[in-house]
Amino acid sequence: MNRKFSALSAIIFLGLVVSCGVFTSDDTTHSPATVATGDSKPKLHKPKDGKGDQSQPPPSVSSNLANVYLLKSAKVTIVSAATGQTILESNDEFSSQLTDLDRQLRLNTSTTVPAERYLKFAAGQVREWNDREKVELALLTKEIDEAVADLPLRLPDRIYVVRSTLQEEFGANYTRGQTLVLGSEFFDDSKHDHAERRLILAHEIFHLASRYDSSLRKRSHEAVGCVYKTGQLILDAKIRGSLVTNPDAYEYACALRVTVTGNHADLSDNQLWVMPAPVLDRSQAAQLKYSDLKIKLIVVDAENGHWQVQYDASGQPKLIDAAATNFVQLLAINSDYVMHAEEIIADNFALLLEQIAKNTPSKTKKVKINRPEFLNQLKIILLKSS
Repeated sequence: MNRKFSALSAIIFLGLVVSCGVFTSDDTTHSPATVATGDSKPKLHKPKDGKGDQSQPPPSVSSNLANVYLLKSAKVTIVSAATGQTILESNDEFSSQLTDLDRQLRLNTSTTVPAERYLKFAAGQVREWNDREKVELALLTKEIDEAVADLPLRLPDRIYVVRSTLQEEFGANYTRGQTLVLGSEFFDDSKHDHAERRLILAHEIFHLASRYDSSLRKRSHEAVGCVYKTGQLILDAKIRGSLVTNPDAYEYACALRVTVTGNHADLSDNQLWVMPAPVLDRSQAAQLKYSDLKIKLIVVDAENGHWQVQYDASGQPKLIDAAATNFVQLLAINSDYVMHAEEIIADNFALLLEQIAKNTPSKTKKVKINRPEFLNQLKIILLKSS
């Protein structure tokens, strides 16, 4: 999701998307940046580690597809509006995570929104690509492919790219399973220059690699202090009812050790294990106000090898403000994008590729490197991913 939450309470919309490789005919070799189409059917490809969200449209759908390649193996397909509608109307791991609040916010209504209605709404936002967008993606992905060539990323062998108004996701570019969903703002020169678009693409490429390769996700998250236990955190209705789901990081699986800096008389220990969660008061459900959305920390503890939510004496889950801890300082690694470890690592992946390629910095996106050693640490992790 390209519009993200800020360090403390607001959401920062960064405009992050992905495409990969160089436009080619439907084969496995690279060629100059030209567009070719072919008649093909989307297929389900199982991740190499047997995990990850790989939701696909029904195999009966076929349309003219333009193909690109990343690392000569991951075929990225620019799909028609018809195929894109089928993809976004299909239920997958992300859509199954959406709460009533999630769907209400995305459709900007206070009434109940069934899952099927959200999916149809999402499908209704799909649009056709124009030639200018395809050419821009070709230029950017060629540069990214060259920069990533020596990093053995594991990606699905088929990735779909959908063009949307993005009204189904607060105007934010995002990923779902093996699908990338992009909007017009990404191509708007008044919003992003070419170099920033390259950062955006690289950021989203990491989301795909992390989703597809659970080993990479675990090792990269551990590098910023996240600790995994067996299974995901089970969230009851008391918590889930106020959460806003990020399609690029919707799992609750790893916890961080933070120090409480504020005054919390209800907490017996100032050293806590927590999981970050974007939270919005249900009274705001009729209209999303980004300034009302806070990063809360769910207090957890390890019991029987699992992370479990901790409750207070009245039976309420323990939630504390991120601003009342050192959470921001822990995750602000070469980025202020501290809503989730996944987003911090994706930002650093993009910076690493820029460093490898020795590219001229973006004029529209200013980046402050406060921990340059982490870029080398991430590179080592990536080199060991094969």
